[in-house]
Amino acid sequence: MNFMENNIFLIFGTPQIVVQDNATMFVSSHYTNFLKSYKITPWFNAKRHPQANPTERSNRTVLTAICSYIHDTHVCWNENIYKIAHAINTAKHEVTGVSPAFLLFGRLLPTTGDFYGPVSGNDQNLEEVTDRLKWRDDLDNLPSLYSRTRQRLYEAYLRNKRYYDMGKRKVIFSVGDKVWKRNFPLSNAANKFSAKLCNTYVPCRVHKVMSDLVYNLVDLDNRDLGNWHVRHLKADLANYSDSDSDIEHEDNIG
Repeated sequence: MNFMENNIFLIFGTPQIVVQDNATMFVSSHYTNFLKSYKITPWFNAKRHPQANPTERSNRTVLTAICSYIHDTHVCWNENIYKIAHAINTAKHEVTGVSPAFLLFGRLLPTTGDFYGPVSGNDQNLEEVTDRLKWRDDLDNLPSLYSRTRQRLYEAYLRNKRYYDMGKRKVIFSVGDKVWKRNFPLSNAANKFSAKLCNTYVPCRVHKVMSDLVYNLVDLDNRDLGNWHVRHLKADLANYSDSDSDIEHEDNIG
């Protein structure tokens, strides 16, 4: 929380929403009160579904960059973190057409001192080398740039969605439906418990429809199981008539 406050909120501003996973630290009273003090709304991913968190995609980019630096020496993986962050922030992105740094600051970030051009005069009478008019024009154009960026991001989302949804059929559950949730047990040698010997799916019921893809589940004893993405769920054949049960079951397996 100190890092979030000192290195993000007090420098770049406070966000409206924080997207996070379901780790216990994110539901502690200390953390939730911290978000409330800044009037931030927390959004939780569906359990076992990091795909919905854009941070995970950024982590993949960071990991690829780290691997290109460390080679066979893995103990110094963190030595170039800030250089990697700078490279990512100043790289032009394919979708937006500009760098993240330009979107945030409204200007290109210089990597060397000669970015501004030659310096004339002396230390007592330095001439202005920064093109203030160019910077002003860039700042004036930021609102239209943000609008274009939002449109490009939305178009990229539609393209990715079209490819991702190819060959998939939409499965919809209702409150009270019995479903089978993928099981994620952990082995415990001390208790002689093996995850490989557990059932792959366990029965539960839909308690609340959070969205078209996310459902809040309870077990058969009405104990809360949290929010789960539809990719981890299978329909129970008892929910459907004999005429359509085979179709629904086939859709969920696929």
